[in-house]
Amino acid sequence: MKNGFMMLFILLLLFILSGCWDKRELNELAILTGLAIDKEAEEYKITAQVLNPGEIAGKTQSTRVSVSTYETTGRSVFEALRSLTLTSPRKLYLSHLRIVVLGEELAAQGIEKTLDFLSRDHEVRTDYFIVVSKEKDASSILEVLTPIDKIPTSNIFNSIEASEKSWAPTKGVDLEDLIARLSSEGVNPVLTGVKVEGDIDIGGGLPNVERIPSPSVISLDYLGVFKKDKLVGWLNKNESKAFNYITDNVTNTVSVEKCEGGNVTLEIYETKTDVKVAEANGMPKITVKVESDVSIGEVRCNKNILGEDKLKELAEKLDKQLREILNEGLTKAKELQTDIFGFGEQIHKQNPKLWNRVKENWNEEGFVQLDVQIESQYNIRRTGTIKESFQWKAGGD
Repeated sequence: MKNGFMMLFILLLLFILSGCWDKRELNELAILTGLAIDKEAEEYKITAQVLNPGEIAGKTQSTRVSVSTYETTGRSVFEALRSLTLTSPRKLYLSHLRIVVLGEELAAQGIEKTLDFLSRDHEVRTDYFIVVSKEKDASSILEVLTPIDKIPTSNIFNSIEASEKSWAPTKGVDLEDLIARLSSEGVNPVLTGVKVEGDIDIGGGLPNVERIPSPSVISLDYLGVFKKDKLVGWLNKNESKAFNYITDNVTNTVSVEKCEGGNVTLEIYETKTDVKVAEANGMPKITVKVESDVSIGEVRCNKNILGEDKLKELAEKLDKQLREILNEGLTKAKELQTDIFGFGEQIHKQNPKLWNRVKENWNEEGFVQLDVQIESQYNIRRTGTIKESFQWKAGGD
């Protein structure tokens, strides 16, 4: 009897522990790392960047490139991807996507329909960055070979990650971030811009990675501003910095201030932003307080600026400069009538009743008329490993 129960249990396990019925071998797949989406009339133009595995793993020198691109059109993104099988020898595998590039024209028309496939397909993970191609089609971004990283899309992904951590005017946005902003009240998305600089005709061949400097490079630009799902404008460097400061997205950056005979460069290494909502005469009022810790990175002044009074004066200059930058960003966003800072969302969280009264036509009216007060406090914590500059010893005070 005991043995019978054991056999029955084993038989049940055989039904439960089924094999990999839908397995696919690596040599049957085309691993896609980058996807560019443009709009041509009523159709989508899809450009897919696919790995050449032998060139990535190979240790010997080769004259073949590490990636290939395939291009086609379709009435939808899904149809276009499927039709790529006419030119690609393998089925596309999307789980290793690093970058999705949206064409500027497509972004201006609206990106919601484009995002539907990316969010619906079970193979597509959400940890890739979405960017907007500036000045040229999105396809051009995937046609340039990069010198440091064999995989161009990995090069773009790593550049965005590095610049976001050490240079305030850029921001990495993945699919979850983008959809969250599109589906929330009182906040609108931004996406980092990318563009091709130099000779794009050379950029797609091996000569582009055999010269110093490369004839064609992919560079990050500043932030593209959306109103709901439509691209409505671009921020410059200061305006992009303002966005990241106000949304508490500055990890590390650099600021340069004038001093007698030159300038002083400061590293801003820790920043905290607090947004408070108040109500005045039935209308919302926002206070944005930014506090930053700073260290002296480089001094090119004729006089010693590291005394207590001089450091206090320098901190006051930084406070004034940051307030100007933040107000510059606010002014641009109000001109574009789009609340990219999420002030409406903060009002909704901190005072739901007030939000219900002001949310109608928020972007065009409430946000444009919103009273925003900026407060800034810089704390100069470190002055470096030397007390005095050799410049002062050589003749300065």
